[in-house]
Amino acid sequence: MKNLVIVSALLLFSILLSASSKAATSFYAPVLVTATATSTLVMTPNASRTYLIIVNTGSQPVIAKFGSPQTALEGIPIPAGGSYEPIQAPANGVWLETASSTSTVTLIQGVAQ
Repeated sequence: MKNLVIVSALLLFSILLSASSKAATSFYAPVLVTATATSTLVMTPNASRTYLIIVNTGSQPVIAKFGSPQTALEGIPIPAGGSYEPIQAPANGVWLETASSTSTVTLIQGVAQ
């Protein structure tokens, strides 16, 4: 019983410490873009970005790239109907590309205030 109380107290302390050390985050309205066969910058670099999700709502696979438009079709593949939510949001620019045709993509980011 004593160990359970200690573990519970440590867990509560950990949660409170984590919550107090994070800056407030503002979420932005979803941005709808069309990915094409040409790598396109869809979000500019943002050092304050704390959250990012990319949802491929189209019918074609999409490749997500961060920083610069690397070699064609090199990056994180997101299948049609799939999504990508990195553990740590990249501060770099976000680029999208498809192998062929076009695909609609929704992006949502959070930014520290």
